[in-house]
Amino acid sequence: CDTTNVVYASNAHTPGLFTGFNVTSVGAINTISPMIQTVMSGMTLCSDPITLPVELLDFNGEEMNTVNTLRWATATETDNDRFELERSADGAGWELIATVEGAGNSQSTVRYEAVDPQPYDITYYRLRQVDFDGKGTLSQVIALERDAVPNALSIYPNPTGDRFTIRNDVGERIDQVDVMAADGRVVLRSSPATSSKHLEVDVSELAVGIYQLRVASNGVWRSTSLVKVHP
Repeated sequence: CDTTNVVYASNAHTPGLFTGFNVTSVGAINTISPMIQTVMSGMTLCSDPITLPVELLDFNGEEMNTVNTLRWATATETDNDRFELERSADGAGWELIATVEGAGNSQSTVRYEAVDPQPYDITYYRLRQVDFDGKGTLSQVIALERDAVPNALSIYPNPTGDRFTIRNDVGERIDQVDVMAADGRVVLRSSPATSSKHLEVDVSELAVGIYQLRVASNGVWRSTSLVKVHP
């Protein structure tokens, strides 16, 4: 806050550059990060450091068998209601996968953990910290890349205009296929009527674009991509 430069102007004064000051008359300001839109008489700008609701020490994750485990720790917390763990397949569309209760108010280290049971080959994660009053703060984004899975999947044709067949090349049955849009929404879900090593999926009703496939096979989830074109 002390290093924020504020430009103050009014009809009665020549515009000036200030770092922390008391406003004694109505004016208008512009800031590098436009968090303050208007200035009223008697307001104090940047007179004290901004206190964040949570001091995050770290945020990381690791691959554990078929899941990803996310861990983070805080040094201090003020009115912290909860953490919301969000994930993304592309860093653009986000979905909530876990909610973890916060410590409220704390002046000592608090450690947290959550599990993503169905990660992608590369999964992006971020934390949304939410106060008791509902205000939220986002963490930095981290990415976890899982080791290559030896059980390969074959998709044909790809690109496709209407249907595709997905096959497990090592012979494991396919239990379920989720077709996901870029924002992480499941737009189509398909399962074989009987145990099968391959599955034909009808995507004729989907819009043209690139989709992510999540495939459940013998209790393990794997990911791949599909390109939908005009028939």
